[in-house]
Amino acid sequence: MGPDANESIRQPMGQRGKITKFNMTAISFIASDSENVLWDRLSTFFESALVLQVSSAFLGTGDELTSWVEKGRERRAEVVVRLEYPTNHASVASLLKHPRIAIRAADPAKTPFHEKLFLAISSAGEPLGAYIGSANWTQGGLRRNQEAGVWISEQPILREKTGHIKDQFNSA
Repeated sequence: MGPDANESIRQPMGQRGKITKFNMTAISFIASDSENVLWDRLSTFFESALVLQVSSAFLGTGDELTSWVEKGRERRAEVVVRLEYPTNHASVASLLKHPRIAIRAADPAKTPFHEKLFLAISSAGEPLGAYIGSANWTQGGLRRNQEAGVWISEQPILREKTGHIKDQFNSA
């Protein structure tokens, strides 16, 4: 039998930590392939959100983001992305013109930025869920590539991720 939530575990580099138990029904595995398009799955999770926060190493398209924002008068998006290749600068320029989409450039001089975190926020400002996985916000990542990740709706994790993405956005 494994350790419980109150037992210390040995972590890398000799650090001690605590195991945190989570409701595993609040964490779902999501994979995409030629028959299961990632964007189709994610867009259903994003449907009830008012704000979509995207932290992606690369941005190749703005179509899905613009379409999602335009489906609701109050919807908005916040994006943190690296501007190096293969980020599509025409897509970034187009999104910068949208009044409800804010984009910040990650500074690779501070730290190598390679995140793939998409967070849905409710109208009350509470996190609804987050995708963490292999997909960048590109046509390949959202529509063509074989990708894998998890959808998380566990509130303690979401609160942590909300703070993380807010810090990334504010420091970019």
